[in-house]
Amino acid sequence: MPDRFSAFSFVDRITALEDGRRARGRFAIPAGLPAFSACLVTAAVGLIFGYAIIQWALHSPLNVSHERVSFGTYLYLSGVTFFTLGYGDITPLGRLGRTIEVFEAGNGFGLLAIVIGYLPVLYQSFSRRESAT
Repeated sequence: MPDRFSAFSFVDRITALEDGRRARGRFAIPAGLPAFSACLVTAAVGLIFGYAIIQWALHSPLNVSHERVSFGTYLYLSGVTFFTLGYGDITPLGRLGRTIEVFEAGNGFGLLAIVIGYLPVLYQSFSRRESAT
């Protein structure tokens, strides 16, 4: 008597042949793009918060027009730096703060490079899937 609840029978059902194609091909692309997007957003938000926490914990002096500097100020600086907008309204004054911001901008460019580098892979996947039907 076959075990209906085993992992292998479940995997066999998912990857069963249907109309000459593997069933997983229909689910890979629609599920892959949102999952990849969610990973990128999570990585970006995590890095922005991480760099803001580092700057806030170090009490990096900032060149701001108002007196009160809060965690939100560091979060704003981190977001602007990560996405390399560089408004210039808030800037770190110390060497350590500026060095941290340089590394953060590099991480922002790196994430952008990952996104741009992955676009041809997505295009090939969509093209391959459309030509198979």
